[in-house]
Amino acid sequence: MAEKPVPEAGKPTISVVINTLNEEANLPWALASVRWADEIVVVDMNSEDRTREIAREHRARIIDHPPLGFVEPARAAGIEAAGGTWVLILDADEMVPETLAATLLEMSSKDDVDVVEIPRINYMFGAGIRHGGWRGDAARRFFRKGRVTPPARIHGTFEVAEGARCVRLPPAPETSLRHFNYVDLAEFVERLNRYTNVEAEQALGREQPTSALRLLYAPVREFLHQFVGLGGWRDGQRGLHLAVMMAFYRALTHAKMAERVREGDSQRVQSRYEEIKRRLIEGCESQARDHAAG
Repeated sequence: MAEKPVPEAGKPTISVVINTLNEEANLPWALASVRWADEIVVVDMNSEDRTREIAREHRARIIDHPPLGFVEPARAAGIEAAGGTWVLILDADEMVPETLAATLLEMSSKDDVDVVEIPRINYMFGAGIRHGGWRGDAARRFFRKGRVTPPARIHGTFEVAEGARCVRLPPAPETSLRHFNYVDLAEFVERLNRYTNVEAEQALGREQPTSALRLLYAPVREFLHQFVGLGGWRDGQRGLHLAVMMAFYRALTHAKMAERVREGDSQRVQSRYEEIKRRLIEGCESQARDHAAG
């Protein structure tokens, strides 16, 4: 296991935090793109493939974290464990281009910024997506340790500490993270199902309301926003697919919220089914006894 970086007096160090769950296909590319960092922390959520072996081959420090269905708690654990004065958050399916790496190294050596918002180019279904909700995608991914608060909610945003100086890089290809997101619709639907489970639970925890009207209204609004308002139609069929899938995401979240309010968790439903099954068996046994007696 790699050791935490020991900085020279006055010299900044950079830790890269990557969360993983069965990322053997993506992780080598991400790791190769951040060889310039002082430390790489891989927060692994019980991978069953070669993810951990690949991380060790790249001399990454591995932190274990239970899989919770969303990444935010693992990111927070990685930030806490990181030894650098600066932290770069990277997904396993992302890469850092050479010019972006040079830009981040230069920014970390100065004292005029604390938090950097980095734009991303998202590749989905085989091509870069340039419109819809994915246009202008940028996130607070590079920061001095202690100058942001990690989100607890799924798809949450890092909160900037009071007085922290925040800069957003221009959305140029050479200074954008490359995000190799969804290979196909099957992968999108698999993640959509997992994410909406978490989204529904957290929304109910915040006592966010849901109703049949919201179930109908939210997906329509999302589709129009993605496909028309943000120009998703310019990405052709891919843009249409994304707008439809995001509309379904909103609908499914509200449907799962309503289901949990109405039925409770799956264990309660299963118990209810078992009670119905027992009654059916009792009826069958009674019929069998009557038949035997006759």
